Amino acid sequence: NRIINFILYLSSMESVELYDVTLPVEDITACKDIARILTCTIRKDWAIDQIDTEVFTNGITNKIFSVFNKENREDRLVYRVFGHGTDRIIDRKKEFEQWQKLSSVGLAAKIVGRFHNGIVCEYLPGETLKLNQLQCPVTQRAIAEVMSRMHELAIGGEPCTFPKLNQFLDNLRPDFGKNQERFDTLFESVNLRSLSADLTKTIDALNTGVAFCHNDLLIHNILIDETGTKKSKSGQNNDIALKHNVSLFFIDYEYADANYELFDIANHFNEWAGVEDLDYSRCPSTKVKRNFVEYYYSCRKDGASVDIDIKMKQLPLFEAASHLFWTAWALVQSQNSTIKFDYLGYAASRFAQYKLKLSEYES
Repeated sequence: NRIINFILYLSSMESVELYDVTLPVEDITACKDIARILTCTIRKDWAIDQIDTEVFTNGITNKIFSVFNKENREDRLVYRVFGHGTDRIIDRKKEFEQWQKLSSVGLAAKIVGRFHNGIVCEYLPGETLKLNQLQCPVTQRAIAEVMSRMHELAIGGEPCTFPKLNQFLDNLRPDFGKNQERFDTLFESVNLRSLSADLTKTIDALNTGVAFCHNDLLIHNILIDETGTKKSKSGQNNDIALKHNVSLFFIDYEYADANYELFDIANHFNEWAGVEDLDYSRCPSTKVKRNFVEYYYSCRKDGASVDIDIKMKQLPLFEAASHLFWTAWALVQSQNSTIKFDYLGYAASRFAQYKLKLSEYES
């Protein structure tokens, strides 16, 4: 099966066309207008006057919207337009390859086209997760199971957390422009590179499991259909839908790579706080975390021998690593992104949580 999947994966990579088009990420109206024209090339049986658009999320990194046939709203393509300057910190070639790998085993939508600053893929029915839906035990178990399946995919390489974090730091410029005074107040006495090195040593000493991880499981990157009856053209994840009466997919694979499996879990827990309106009181209780971790390992073929108590003791350390990772990311975004968002304030919030979680682990 792995050989067949690998052949399908290579075949799909070769068949995805790159279109000589750039969509202006800062102008969603222009994006949609250009996408309607491009869609007529991808779907030759669609007429431009039959095509309408719907914005899914403006996001804090990318713009995501769909184009659809007015005669059948379920017949859609999804456009993902990369944020300005994100290629400084995101390996788009690797992202494409990881996405294709997931698609070949039914864990991601099929990519049908690429353009200079984005990707076009098939539509998966459902909506991105809402914060209140995270409180549902059925949803929690579905997330844990999809995560376990992704983590069991074969992938080589070393954990990406700290190499990627250090790449973020390499891309930080000393000048924060109009935000310089605020940056100095928040971070002038902070040596992020030293903190990263210390955390690397601590985590490497644990010799914890490495897997193929998503690494960015916030609510905007989890697609859910609570009817449990809809599915993509290839019927992906249908057995999970039958088991939990909910169809659930992970989307947006910019950071997918080899990583510590506990980082993926811990990072997801951190993201319960939200993005635009951070509130860390929303994060799961220790009991909810333990139930999630227990169910996750029960879904893993190699999970029976795992000591859950040890994993729970290690979890705050990986929560701290996640917070430090996104602190560095947000600082880079504050210098490069054209999207209206308080990246510097976000970095400060994540850094405060990094200190709290590291203290929790060390206590």
